[in-house]
Amino acid sequence: MTDENSSFNSRHNFRNNPDEGPEKSLLLNLLDAEISLSSQQQSHTGWTSWALTGAIGAVFWALLNQWEKAWPSGNLWISAYVALWLCFASLRGLPFIFNPASFGLSDTASFGLATRTRFQLGFSFTKQRSLTLFTIIHSSILLSLIISFPVPLIAKIWSGVTIGLVIALFLYIFAISYTQNPIPAQSGLDTKTWHSLAANLLIIAIFSTPAILLAMDLFSKNPSALDLKVAALLVTAVFLVQKGLEEQSDRSSIGNLLRIRRELALGTLPAKDAAGYLEIEFLGMQVSDVFRESAQQFLLDTNTTSNKYHGLTNRLDAILASIAEDSPLSADQQSGIAHTVIEAYQSWITMLTEDRKTLSESYQEIESRSHFFLNSSTDAKTAMQGIMLSIQTSHTDALSSTDAFQQKLERLIILAKTITANEMA
Repeated sequence: MTDENSSFNSRHNFRNNPDEGPEKSLLLNLLDAEISLSSQQQSHTGWTSWALTGAIGAVFWALLNQWEKAWPSGNLWISAYVALWLCFASLRGLPFIFNPASFGLSDTASFGLATRTRFQLGFSFTKQRSLTLFTIIHSSILLSLIISFPVPLIAKIWSGVTIGLVIALFLYIFAISYTQNPIPAQSGLDTKTWHSLAANLLIIAIFSTPAILLAMDLFSKNPSALDLKVAALLVTAVFLVQKGLEEQSDRSSIGNLLRIRRELALGTLPAKDAAGYLEIEFLGMQVSDVFRESAQQFLLDTNTTSNKYHGLTNRLDAILASIAEDSPLSADQQSGIAHTVIEAYQSWITMLTEDRKTLSESYQEIESRSHFFLNSSTDAKTAMQGIMLSIQTSHTDALSSTDAFQQKLERLIILAKTITANEMA
């Protein structure tokens, strides 16, 4: 049995027995199979760390050697580099186009947010920050070159818009990597559907059109073989650096599996928790996973707040009874209590305001995150609505306890001020 089949069978057994609880041995087998399969997939591509390091070193050595011998004069080599890079970027989608069967394409396959039931947090893009930042910098350089060089207006506009969209996309990815916002676990281009095929065709058309326009302008100026050679070496160098950063991201995923396996084997991670981590790693987070930590903390905070203000309200009831007209306490004792209440009033109001503000900010954060699920699948929206109903109920109960406390406090301060006023009279 191959590692791929072993991995599939392990996942199948794991997913088919959700109510029985995962067995530690089954999870270890699944982890072994997934780690082995991921490692083999990386090595089968030929892009091992040693191969990448050697290739990058060889290309940069060739560039340095060319710099010493003869570097092209003029700017045609730069125009050639931009045109070759755009052409290369469009060609990277060709394997998908010419071999769609290997991607399991289907006319009825799902597409779009409305079918999403699995998500990941923006923070999960942390491992891709290096690649994202490199792409932003490289694309910005390409954009500045296109703007500054004399090329046909239509080529300059089309190329500028294309590269500008790339910069905007990766800036968004870079920014969202610092947030906990939920996004679909797979983008539309990764769903392997006929819609994905159409999207790839569109992307190829968008990138290839400015590449063709720039290439036509370039060859009309008769570039030398040296111009094309240097441009090709630069494109190769950038591609290898990007590939190295991609491999770094892939290795971090294997690192996560190794960490889970190590903690599971040592007994520091319960099998149930390990199964949850693996489900998120393989399939993405469910709605409950996205909200679990923040929702649990919010429910704990609201419960603490409710209990706190229920207790404070009971204390105010006792104070009210002690300074009421039928209180057995003497006038001096009631006056002392009234002065204490007046002195403590502002601190109570400050405490009340801060607690309400804290609850409101936490609630707004959870509510804003729930908006990301408005266009998700029916199951995801139902789960989100159930969570939000619990959150809203808990929030309402906590606010009700603070309202009851404030109302009681207002009654108490009025009575305390009346007592002090009578005393002065």
